[in-house]
Amino acid sequence: MALTWDARNVPEAERNHPLFQSAIWNSMAIGIGVLDELSLPEAVVRTQIKEGLNGAWQYDHEGNPIYLWKELWRFVGLRTNVSYEPKAKWLRWHYDLAVKESRETVEYERRERETRAVETFDEELTPA
Repeated sequence: MALTWDARNVPEAERNHPLFQSAIWNSMAIGIGVLDELSLPEAVVRTQIKEGLNGAWQYDHEGNPIYLWKELWRFVGLRTNVSYEPKAKWLRWHYDLAVKESRETVEYERRERETRAVETFDEELTPA
């Protein structure tokens, strides 16, 4: 299904903001399709979690992160066709994904250490 959006209730100036497109895609990442005064606090927290796990949506010309969660208020009124993901389900999915990625990193690092240890051992046994 395509991601669709409606920004008629977002001020014109904010629709031209550099983070506007990120806000649209963020709705899918955070499982909140309607950004209004009621959903804004939860949307900000979910965006903080997402950016904490995955990094910022955008970076400036010097490579510094531009955090969407700090600017999300600008886009109140944005609606997308994203269904609301219950908080517990959304948190659980991201927690499980973070643990899976952490396990993969630990396993990768273990294999790298073993490879380096074998290479070092072989070098020590090789006559000069």
